[in-house]
Amino acid sequence: MSNLADAAALRAYLTGGTGAEAVRAALSEGQVQVSSVTAAAVVSRYPTGSAGAKNATLLLQSLVHLVPFTPDDALRAPGAPDVEGAAVLATARRLNLTVLTPRAELAAAAQAAGLPATLIGGAP
Repeated sequence: MSNLADAAALRAYLTGGTGAEAVRAALSEGQVQVSSVTAAAVVSRYPTGSAGAKNATLLLQSLVHLVPFTPDDALRAPGAPDVEGAAVLATARRLNLTVLTPRAELAAAAQAAGLPATLIGGAP
């Protein structure tokens, strides 16, 4: 089954943090998708033109599936911890994907919504 990674999972991968191996394994199998809100959240963490921004952009460009987020998606995930979490939950539901995250509150919200979730590492 394909995974929908949140920004924290991608940051763990980019920084080599806790959970990076799980993300690396899913990426190597071509099993990771990302919502457009997540992509923006990842890149926006780095200063324009920095090595971090370049690495984040290259990672996102290498992903085959960048899934658009619609404003209605936020309304479909009332238990989400934040807007990016709402994008992840709504997109995972729409496309039948497993949520891949190091954030316990997002994994719990996914499971409460009846969605499969894989909790990797620890919360950043």
